[in-house]
Amino acid sequence: MGYALDSWDFITKFLVKRGFSEAQMEKAGLLIRREDGSGYFDRFRNRVMFPIHDHHCCCFLRQGSGSSLSI
Repeated sequence: MGYALDSWDFITKFLVKRGFSEAQMEKAGLLIRREDGSGYFDRFRNRVMFPIHDHHCCCFLRQGSGSSLSI
């Protein structure tokens, strides 16, 4: 289980500090390029994510958005 913070650039800053490039993060599906080409933003924001495995141990992701989250 995981949670993505409600931030436009948290994962970007976190992974850049650990040596990953924005191009690598985009290729992995974590970032989206801004329409105006001025940079990137985090794909996953304010989401809780649950890994779900099928009978072949393949992992699928189930997520809920912040609007449906309540504590």
